[in-house]
Amino acid sequence: MHQPDDINVVIRHHDKEWPKLPDTLLREMEEHMFDPLLKEMEEEKEQTPGHLNMIGWALCQKFQFSKDPRDIKRAIEVIEEAVRISEPSSKEWQQCIHNLGTAFMEYYEHSPKLEYLNQAINLFGQLTEHRAADPQEDEPAHLFNLCSCLIMRFSRKKKMDDLDRAIRLGQEIIEQTTHEAPHRSTHLQNHATALLMRYTITDKAADQQAALQAMVLLVSEMPDDAPERLDWIDKITTLLRKYRDTSSFTLMIEVGQQLVTYTPSDADYLPMLLNIVGTGYMGRFARTDDENDLAEAVRYHEQAFSRCSPNSPYQLHCSLNLGFVLKMRYEETHQLDDLDRAIVLLEKVMAQAPHDYHAIPMCHGQLANALGQRFERTENLADLERANKLRAEM
Repeated sequence: MHQPDDINVVIRHHDKEWPKLPDTLLREMEEHMFDPLLKEMEEEKEQTPGHLNMIGWALCQKFQFSKDPRDIKRAIEVIEEAVRISEPSSKEWQQCIHNLGTAFMEYYEHSPKLEYLNQAINLFGQLTEHRAADPQEDEPAHLFNLCSCLIMRFSRKKKMDDLDRAIRLGQEIIEQTTHEAPHRSTHLQNHATALLMRYTITDKAADQQAALQAMVLLVSEMPDDAPERLDWIDKITTLLRKYRDTSSFTLMIEVGQQLVTYTPSDADYLPMLLNIVGTGYMGRFARTDDENDLAEAVRYHEQAFSRCSPNSPYQLHCSLNLGFVLKMRYEETHQLDDLDRAIVLLEKVMAQAPHDYHAIPMCHGQLANALGQRFERTENLADLERANKLRAEM
């Protein structure tokens, strides 16, 4: 087990995110909006929990603009008093606890002292014990915030208890939110990242599958033109290629097919996804000798190759994989047409690949082997000479 690198999360709590404004405008807003409002609220005689909670909330909003720690400190003091005079477990108390947790979360993001984050976690944790799931609430804000805080603390302390708890909460949030929930995409990204991090630490197949399922769900819900969509597909591909046993190839096929289903037919990266499925079938055939797997491998790699435009960045890889699978089929059927096509494709890769292309050594060896196989059938000396030359260069 090894220590993970810092987790890359997208933290967002349930409060409005304010843009950075010029100092002059900030001073005007404090003078003409926040200060008069706060003065009026603080001058009222009846200091009920709800009223104090509103003052604290207003101070938190002011802090979003001012970044003056005095504002957030005052917000915490006021909301703490509101909590103290609230009826424990009442709806009013729950609202105060949530706003107090959010205030500590704000304070931590401004001044990253662990004590502030711990306070936020304790407060949101209290809410999970007293607040039942509300079917009318599309996003359980306290769970979202608790999950974000746990991931932030894990990034600092590297304690697995925090990561495991964040993942459990993350799954609960997914089950309680609809696709239309405003922060669902952000949460799915955090949840997938947390699962990836746990898999990096544990190297367990169950964690690998959970991470893949979360990433596929994330990609399936992203708009087709989401700029980060391809980045997540790359992460899925990298994870799928890590292992080479039969179950992993089956998983590669299933996940790849899901990604193909969720991807527009005119997407320029569709060949890459078809390649994932084809590679899964190739790998499984190599271990099972199931002719159906070989047929599916050829079918998917043919599709991937045919969908590559002339300038596609995936054309080289598609040519390579189609050449490999055709050679593989030749070794089963001895149809010379397959071997001829495989050689043409592999020669093309050798001619067009940059010198640092990672698959050149493999292509080199497969091409030499294919030329030797064809010489055995045709006795064409040119094939033998070319094969020998390639082997000498290896």
